[in-house]
Amino acid sequence: MNLVEIVRQCNGYVKFCAEGGFKERFVNLCEQKRLNVRELVFDEERLFGFVSAKDYKKLRIVAKQSGMKLSCVSKHGLPFFLFRNRNRVGLVVGAAFFVLFMSIMSLFIWSIETVGSENISSEEILSVAEEYGLKTGCFRPALDVHEVADRMITKLNGRLLWVAVNISGSRAVVEVRDYVERPESKTYSTPGNLVADFDGLLLSLEVHNGTKANFEGNGVKKGDLLISGIVENRDFSSSFHEARGKVTALHDDTVAVEKELSGEYKAYTATRSVFSLGFFHLKIPLGFFKDGGEYDEFMTRNTLELGGHPMPFSIIRRTRAYYTKQRTVTGAEREQVFDEYTRSSYEKYKNTNVLKTELSFKNNGQKLTVSGKSSCIDFMGVKQEIKFDN
Repeated sequence: MNLVEIVRQCNGYVKFCAEGGFKERFVNLCEQKRLNVRELVFDEERLFGFVSAKDYKKLRIVAKQSGMKLSCVSKHGLPFFLFRNRNRVGLVVGAAFFVLFMSIMSLFIWSIETVGSENISSEEILSVAEEYGLKTGCFRPALDVHEVADRMITKLNGRLLWVAVNISGSRAVVEVRDYVERPESKTYSTPGNLVADFDGLLLSLEVHNGTKANFEGNGVKKGDLLISGIVENRDFSSSFHEARGKVTALHDDTVAVEKELSGEYKAYTATRSVFSLGFFHLKIPLGFFKDGGEYDEFMTRNTLELGGHPMPFSIIRRTRAYYTKQRTVTGAEREQVFDEYTRSSYEKYKNTNVLKTELSFKNNGQKLTVSGKSSCIDFMGVKQEIKFDN
């Protein structure tokens, strides 16, 4: 039901019937007096239509001026409903109370869920959220979801990477990502640098040991130096250390899943024809097929006639339709490859902050590929040994 129909129901409207007189004059007078008449239907003797309740009395004057007899067929809308049930006060009061009660109840949070954490239990997350006002029965307009998320990260310092509180109606979902230290791929007893292990945009660079060799906001490529293990001392000498630090970067990453297709069909690509001259049971070829490949062959024979009598000569046409075998995608296969992509992307990004993902489907006739290009915030840095000359 659209907004116009809701307004009509609230104001009330009448279906009327006008008969006899002059229909054209009736319509013209309605237009002149700007009466809200709609959905007019004519037959040989009568005219049907709808008019708002407030304009129905004015319509009687128009009908009289047009020599028509006006009658009410049916009444619709809230005013007529209330009038019919004017002696049922309890029904009206109950309906109004129900609407008011549901409107008030929708302003409170009645369901809270948590998703995204494998290391912290839902009970602990909900307990922390409750400390800062997010609990069952809380008043939704008075709740600052950004402040609740910030305080939860501060409270669970070092255990959560980020927190987001999403509210839909009376339901709240607390989305979290666990804070996981990036595992060191290799440790060195000898001095080393920390270099980028993928292309990206630096968001933060915190040095724990070594010399800062890059800055936030810079774009880096794989292998670029982030933290140097060479430290310059106060006496202008240099000492060598194992570079350590915490680096985060924004980068694009792709997850792709392929599946061999099962069903096959023929995709016709080209047709070739050659002709032969037939004489009784002999066939004299006038051309040959040169192309190889898989094909379906069709043959037609046209017998020559002279004066309506068939001759022993005929033209034989052989046509080959070449095709390649393609494979169709069933609904089950599409759903299966998408489920596999969902599992793969979850395993890869479960400790990563994914900002957005663009999905694409590709069918090359043999395989169905689902790929997702994601913008991610991830930890960066691998150790690189410092090599010395003799």
